[in-house]
Amino acid sequence: MLLREDIATPEDFLRPSPASDEDLLRVHTADWVHKLKTGTLTASEVMNWKCRIRRISRSGLACCRRNDSRGHSALRDGFGSNLSGGFHHAYPGHGEGFCAIHDVAVGIRKLQADGAVKKAMVVDTDVHHGNGTAAIFRNDPTVFTLSIHQESNYPAHKPPSSIDLNMADRADDEEYLAC
Repeated sequence: MLLREDIATPEDFLRPSPASDEDLLRVHTADWVHKLKTGTLTASEVMNWKCRIRRISRSGLACCRRNDSRGHSALRDGFGSNLSGGFHHAYPGHGEGFCAIHDVAVGIRKLQADGAVKKAMVVDTDVHHGNGTAAIFRNDPTVFTLSIHQESNYPAHKPPSSIDLNMADRADDEEYLAC
């Protein structure tokens, strides 16, 4: 659709390499990463994402920074979007809501570790609260989190973001945009 609507060109799409263990461990516990890599999740943790989730996790970073000749990046261009990611329910030590690895947090922590950014902001506009995002960056003054979501929707437990905009059920476009 992005190509059909002339919003993007084929050169704008990236195919990232898998995230390294070092990148994942900046956000997630060693136990959780090990379980994902070895397929030793408990029955309640079974998601078996392995390499696929590592590649998706890396795509969040790829949209922020590019090292190729085209040089497209959010750091250079002022905008980047990860169409396959946004796994905002993943916590450091477990996954929730079909989210095993928090791709945005991995990208932010990598950019911070490389000295590319000191501060970051996560603006989450999904219908669900970004509970993993809020938990990971809680008490971290270097990352501002905003979640705009349907208040009575998943998840039941919603750790506080820097700012939470709780929308009522059936809020229309006008209400949403007025936030």
